[in-house]
Amino acid sequence: MTDSAIDYRYYKLSGKEKLLYGLLYFLAITLASALLFGHWLPGPPLAAITLPVFYKKLSAYLCKRRRGKLEEEFCTYMQLAAASLASGTSLENVFREVAESGPTSGKHSYMENEFLGISRLISLNYESSEAFALFAKRTGSSDIESMSDALSGVKYSGGNLVTLVRGGVEALRLKQDTEREIRRIVSAPKMNQRILTFMPFAFILLLRMMSPEYVSYLYKGWGLVVMSAVALLLVGAYFVGEKITDVKF
Repeated sequence: MTDSAIDYRYYKLSGKEKLLYGLLYFLAITLASALLFGHWLPGPPLAAITLPVFYKKLSAYLCKRRRGKLEEEFCTYMQLAAASLASGTSLENVFREVAESGPTSGKHSYMENEFLGISRLISLNYESSEAFALFAKRTGSSDIESMSDALSGVKYSGGNLVTLVRGGVEALRLKQDTEREIRRIVSAPKMNQRILTFMPFAFILLLRMMSPEYVSYLYKGWGLVVMSAVALLLVGAYFVGEKITDVKF
C-alpha cells in the first residue's frame, strides 16, 4: 500500500475545510444566540465549546458521502473489468486496462486511482487478489470486501471470474437501487424534521422585525430561562430527529 493511498474508513478535514466550515458554524451559532438570547456574545464561546462535536459529525458525513461515490464508481469499473476478462485479458492486466480506458478518465475518480494502485502493486510481485484485498480493506465497505474474498476464492479454485464479477456487480447495483429508494422515502420526513427544528428561529426573527416590544420580555428575567429551555429542546429535537431518520444499511 502506497503512502498516498486513501483510507476510506476515515475522513480527515483539511485546514481549508476546517476554516471554512468552522467560520460558517461560528456565524450560525452567533446568529442563533442573537435570536434566542437577544445578544450575540454567548454565541462564540458556545461555538468554540461545541466545535469538536461539529467537526466529528461533519467528518462522518463527508466520509459516508465519499464511500458512496466510491461504491458507485466501483460498480462501473467492475462491469468494465468483467467485459475485459470476458475478452481474454488476465486479472493481472485488467486493472490497468480498465483504469486507462475508464468512463471517468480525465476527471477526478477514486476508482481510476485505485485500479492504477492495484496494478502498481501487481508489478511489485503482489498477487492480484492480495493487491485487491489491500484496497478492499481500506474502503470500509462490506460489499467490496465480500467481492475481494470471492475473487480470492475463485482465483485459487479455478472458478469463472467473469460470472463472479458480473453477479457481484448486479447484486451491488440492486442494493444501491434499494438504498436510493429508501433514502427517497425517508427524505420527506427528514426535511420536515429539519424545517420544524429551524422554524422557531424564523418566527422569532419575524416577530423581532414586526414587533420588537412584543418579544422584549423574552430577553430578561425569567424570559432568558424560558429561552434557554427552548434552546435545549431544539438541540435535543434535532439530534433525536437525525437519529430516527438515519437508516442503517
